[in-house]
Order: sequence, then C-alpha cells, then structure tokens
Amino acid sequence: MTQQVIDFLNRKQNFEEAAEVTAYQVYVHSRPLTVEVYDHGEGTGNLRYAVAAYWTGLTEEDRDTSNAGYTMGNPEATLAMALHGPHWHKFGPED
Repeated sequence: MTQQVIDFLNRKQNFEEAAEVTAYQVYVHSRPLTVEVYDHGEGTGNLRYAVAAYWTGLTEEDRDTSNAGYTMGNPEATLAMALHGPHWHKFGPED
C-alpha cells in the first residue's frame, strides 16, 4: 500500500519527493527527542531513506540545520546507513 501511495503522489503535477514518514520518540537525558524516518520508496536507489531528529516540541519553522536542536542526515540506500547520518552528538555524548 505504501508504495502505491508514493507512486500516486509523485505522478501528480507539481508533486515530488513523496515519502512515508514514521516518527519515534526517545528520551535523552530525560528530555524527549523525536526521530523521523523518511522512506521515499522503491526505485529511488541511493536516495531511499533519510533520518531527521529534533527535540520534541521544536516548532516546524525552527527545524533547520542551523538550529542546535535539529539534525537531518543525507539520503541513503539503506535504513542502516541512514540511521548513522544525523549528527547525534547534538543531543549529548556519543555512546
């Protein structure tokens, strides 16, 4: 079903880069962090997955890479690679 929706949206005039977005929440030092996984669907090759993370409650207009509370990795071919993309150190020490 997801691929069917992505294909439909991408065929619409002036529509592009449709993706299924799945959100997760995790706590970092007792503070909620939202992690969004973007899946642009089959046939997008190296651009299929991307991951963004931001402090929960950060307004949408403040979600850009110049904000210390937001990060988004580059698109990648696999989910495993995309999960390593964001600058996780913005939210605390690396494990």
